[in-house]
Amino acid sequence: MSFCSRLLRAGGAFESPQNHDDEWRSFCGGVDDGGGGLLPWRSAGVASVKCIESERQALLSLKRGFNVTDDWLSSWGDGEQQKECCNWEGVKCSKNTGHVLILDLHVDPYDEGTRASISPSLGELSHLKYLDLSGNYFTLTTSIPPFIGSLTFLTHLNLSPCYFGGKIPPQMGNLRFLEYLDLGANNFDLPQQTLSQLLNLTHLVFLDLSFNNLAGGFHLELTNIGNAFTRTIPSQFKKLSRLQYLDLNPKGSDDGETMSLSSDLEWLSQLSTLRYFSLPGVNLTSASSWQRQLSGLSHLQYLDLNGCNLVDHMPTSSLASPVNFSTSLSFVDISNNSLMDSSFILSWLMNSTSTLVTLRMNDNDLTGTIPKTFGDKLMSSLEELNLTNNELEGQIPVSFFHIGSLTTLDLSHNRFTGMLPEDLSQLSSLQELPFKTTG
Repeated sequence: MSFCSRLLRAGGAFESPQNHDDEWRSFCGGVDDGGGGLLPWRSAGVASVKCIESERQALLSLKRGFNVTDDWLSSWGDGEQQKECCNWEGVKCSKNTGHVLILDLHVDPYDEGTRASISPSLGELSHLKYLDLSGNYFTLTTSIPPFIGSLTFLTHLNLSPCYFGGKIPPQMGNLRFLEYLDLGANNFDLPQQTLSQLLNLTHLVFLDLSFNNLAGGFHLELTNIGNAFTRTIPSQFKKLSRLQYLDLNPKGSDDGETMSLSSDLEWLSQLSTLRYFSLPGVNLTSASSWQRQLSGLSHLQYLDLNGCNLVDHMPTSSLASPVNFSTSLSFVDISNNSLMDSSFILSWLMNSTSTLVTLRMNDNDLTGTIPKTFGDKLMSSLEELNLTNNELEGQIPVSFFHIGSLTTLDLSHNRFTGMLPEDLSQLSSLQELPFKTTG
């Protein structure tokens, strides 16, 4: 299920970008109706003009290709009460011209939305701006049909997950006005030529390529780490300067191993409007200035660099001023890395944000003590804190036990000393408190 689908179905609530619901709703939900107004995302309404007959027939042909066997799209038909296609489920038309602008046919992927094929008649909806087929499993259309590239007015395209495989057609490069592209959780091969075409879609604000076979589209390089080959995320990502959402979570193989992707993050400096940044499992050993690069993302709300081989590269004093770093970070996952100096990473966070909801730093090699002021500066809204499997020592700050919003606090497998407070009544929401020391 897409990020925007999750957000809007939840009434605007999302686990990470807290307190920015209206911004994300506006980002996900508006399509220009051709007359300067916005058509709401998947809302009911009465058409002010009649639909165009040729587009009505194209929609009926599309439904026939789906070979629907349940009540889905029951409002689509030839009956006397079904003449007005602009009132059909998932269809919205321009109030001025009658052209179909929105086709939202997403289903929950867990509801087994099995369809047959995508009819070429879809290409006849030439004014379409918003197309969402996410969650449908097309048994006869097993890859993205090239004719989708003829829908050149599209600004929003969601095909995640549609269980597509094969190559992404080069015609996708024709969609020059795309702002939202979600191809996540399919099984695409991504040749370098196709990737280059996608990176020319410079209007993109949202790009999700997660859980695909991305490696084929990235340059193969020999690393100096065990003479291993890895695929490098190309610097051309810097051309997507409008991006607010980027997810390149690589697809795991059948044996559980993750595709070997790497990056030095030098291209990140051009993506200053990022709000959601997810690269879990990507090798960032060569990103020697990752903290400085992240500090330039003044709008960042969600950061996932879990399992990226991050290391401490520079002393805290040499970090760029946190003045430009986001003050609205609500989700940070830097677990399963090789971070060692707790004062380095903790001071970096303390000097930058005070709105964290989730903080995961477990399974590093963090040593040292936790500053007494750490809880005071970071934890007014914290719900999850995971520091397990490190080498932290000293006393646990008392402020940890005054956070009423905490639901999960995991400090186990460290070298903490001292006693827990007898009164934990302020942790009224706490559901889990593992606490087991090592050494």
